[in-house]
Amino acid sequence: MKLVKLTQMEEDKLRTKKGDLEKLKAKVLNSRLNLADYEIYKDLSNPSKPIYLALKHNPNLHKKEIGLSVEQL
Repeated sequence: MKLVKLTQMEEDKLRTKKGDLEKLKAKVLNSRLNLADYEIYKDLSNPSKPIYLALKHNPNLHKKEIGLSVEQL
């Protein structure tokens, strides 16, 4: 698994589709604590490129799938 941060264009498309990204992070994590420690990533090693919410400092340590892929944006 190779997680890479979404590009600005992909973030804008996700924002258009899902609204406020901070609210999306809180919903996925089921918490509003430490939202600043999380970023949105895509998996380059997977052909369908799912989107994950993961820790900034070590994305592979703690990640949750958002339920979308880059192609759906």
